[in-house]
Amino acid sequence: MSENDNDNKSTSDVQAENLAEDWSILSRFEQGQRVRELVASGHSMRGLARIIGVSEATIRKGAISPTSLPPSEKPWSPVWPASREP
Repeated sequence: MSENDNDNKSTSDVQAENLAEDWSILSRFEQGQRVRELVASGHSMRGLARIIGVSEATIRKGAISPTSLPPSEKPWSPVWPASREP
């Protein structure tokens, strides 16, 4: 990719590409948080699924409220791994 290609991308497009790169190392909570931010900035869930390389269902699940996550994925939960910071 040339430098000129980066000049034509919006900040949210770059953030979506960064999310795609980081997707596999993020917790479900972090994935959902970043998906919600990108949707709020104008990205469609379908478009994010395409950029990230996952199904639309995966994106929809990630965009749901964090309160519906299992306890092990909630940063405020007593079972949240001690090695993680919220």
